[in-house]
Amino acid sequence: MLLSCADAGVFTPRWQSEIEDEVRRNGARYYADRRGLPVVQAREAVERVLSAMNEAFAAARLRPSEWVPVVPFMVNDARDRHVLAAAVGASATHMLTLNRRHFPRATWPAGVVVKTPDDFLSARLVDSQEPVLEAMRRMAARRRRPPESVAELARRMASEGSLSRFGGLLLRRVETVGGE
Repeated sequence: MLLSCADAGVFTPRWQSEIEDEVRRNGARYYADRRGLPVVQAREAVERVLSAMNEAFAAARLRPSEWVPVVPFMVNDARDRHVLAAAVGASATHMLTLNRRHFPRATWPAGVVVKTPDDFLSARLVDSQEPVLEAMRRMAARRRRPPESVAELARRMASEGSLSRFGGLLLRRVETVGGE
């Protein structure tokens, strides 16, 4: 979802190697637990995703020199200082996470806002409706098993936890202005 929006020019993604390592660990667990893949296949699936991400967004990965020197100045949860340091090193205006408790507002560096993907995408849909709708059209067009329209994609997101607000807003937009 996020990278489909990035591909449509809604925002510019940035990440660093330790974030990729977290995606490897947590993504493999997700594929194994929620999708029922054996551990080896889950790891392979995550590697394919990371490879595709790095190919599609070749400039997204920060060099260590861009974020490592900033880590000691971050005051959020020690386990996630590298994430906030990446946002600072990238001169990002937003940092996205499902784990807001490790990033209390008082720890945000000047100019960086921490949001959930749901809040971020919801705001982008309001601010930049057409590029977000175009990203969702492209995403729906790629869906093959099973095929999904933008409305079906939005309904599924609205019924699931992590993007429910965005899914609901998207569904209302699609139903009122079209978009499929």
